[in-house]
Amino acid sequence: DYRLPIEITGVPEGTTFITQPPKHIDVSVKDKGRGLIKYDWGTPPTVKIRYEDFIRKGDNRIVINQEMLSNNIRSAFGARCEMLSIRPDSINLLTTSRPGDKLPVFLDISTATEPQYIVYGKMQSDYDSVMIYSLNGIPASMLNISTEHLSLRNLTDTTIVEVPLKCPTGARVEPSKIQITIPVEPLVAKKRTIPIQVVNKPKNTTVHTFPANIELNYLIPMSLFKNDIASPTAVIDYRSIDVNSTTVGVKLTQIPDYYYNTVVTPTEVEYLIEK
Repeated sequence: DYRLPIEITGVPEGTTFITQPPKHIDVSVKDKGRGLIKYDWGTPPTVKIRYEDFIRKGDNRIVINQEMLSNNIRSAFGARCEMLSIRPDSINLLTTSRPGDKLPVFLDISTATEPQYIVYGKMQSDYDSVMIYSLNGIPASMLNISTEHLSLRNLTDTTIVEVPLKCPTGARVEPSKIQITIPVEPLVAKKRTIPIQVVNKPKNTTVHTFPANIELNYLIPMSLFKNDIASPTAVIDYRSIDVNSTTVGVKLTQIPDYYYNTVVTPTEVEYLIEK
């Protein structure tokens, strides 16, 4: 038994195989002489198929039946060899001379991390667009090429995966798969003290709060721990003060989207108004 490389020669410039040719063909051959010994210890012969000998004019197809394939293999081994089996026993390839269409890639990926971790940042792929080859072009409604759906769970570290692309029937997408990097990092605890500001108060009015500051506890991606330049503010709206109550609620504003599980202490403070 031999695994023979296949080479299609004489392919015209600008021709693309929509159906990928097989890289190898598995054969069982028998020879009464010693003609096969050199292949047992050396490199098996390459089966060469001339494009112009098998292309169907006007059909864009290369069709090679078992008899044609046997003749090509026999010419590689020698006329005296006997073919016992061929796998695959025929080759049917679709080609096109039409230029490909370039389409962006859509990442159909869902992710979930373990607690205290986060997918932070944009997923990166080694190709943001791919070429699609077809006989008659792509429909106007086709706006992108999607990956096969991928669901990743319990992530705790940056993950790199290879994902196939969905290819429409009768077409070829090149490349057929892409590599995607999903950035995952731990969330770390951080806290800061923020002075309370009073807004919308009348002129010549002073509002004292007790305490004068709130404490903000939150989780933040580790990569931002030392580069946290956000400026959240703790605010009391004077117009929301109920004079019949001894406390007023504190609202937090300007919270960035990379703060997670924010907790404000206290959420209400006592106040004193001086006019």
